[in-house]
Amino acid sequence: QSLPAMFVSGNTSPCHHSLHLFAKTDESQHAGIVQKLSDQALKDSQIEVLAIHLDLDVLDPHNFRSLLFAKPGRGKHDFGDVAEGKLNIPDVLKLIQEVTTEKEVVGMTIAEHMPWDALNLQEMLKQLPLIGG
Repeated sequence: QSLPAMFVSGNTSPCHHSLHLFAKTDESQHAGIVQKLSDQALKDSQIEVLAIHLDLDVLDPHNFRSLLFAKPGRGKHDFGDVAEGKLNIPDVLKLIQEVTTEKEVVGMTIAEHMPWDALNLQEMLKQLPLIGG
């Protein structure tokens, strides 16, 4: 029997500049325990497929602007002591490509997209004559 795996990035760590691979085994699934696997453990595991979940907040907000941490006008401590992402898009792609060379990807989710410019433009357009109301 194959084991489901989940590739997780982002808020799983106090340091947003790393990505983590987790898998639930039959034994830990019942106990609700998630085990962290090394790259070698992934290669050697019985895991056959991966579902990838990518939190975009692992990205550096100076290089990718559609993130919570890139909110226009935000204060330095608006989000507490949560670490900001430090990765760039090529870093993320390389990490995902490394794990996907070993296992088949059967699903993917992307979270934490905050298109500030589009949201602000939408609010502005609502207030314009002939467009808004």
